[in-house]
Amino acid sequence: MTFIDFRPIVVDTGTSDREGCLALVNGQLVAVLTRLDPGIHSEPGHAGQWHVEVAFPSHVKPPRDTLFADLDQCRTWLAARYG
Repeated sequence: MTFIDFRPIVVDTGTSDREGCLALVNGQLVAVLTRLDPGIHSEPGHAGQWHVEVAFPSHVKPPRDTLFADLDQCRTWLAARYG
């Protein structure tokens, strides 16, 4: 069984996109996500969405420009790739 967990963390992105979380699959770090700050992301559908900053191993890449409305959507993506 695959266990997916998210742990909140502050990410120093150099912008106000600082709300983040670590994504773990079966206790192993597989991705770092940040939530897009509505104050700087005015594109339709971007504000408040979760973005994968980096995924591990490095060959596991999310589809280009993938944004997740919530962590449940991200959980579904992770389960499909690591499950």
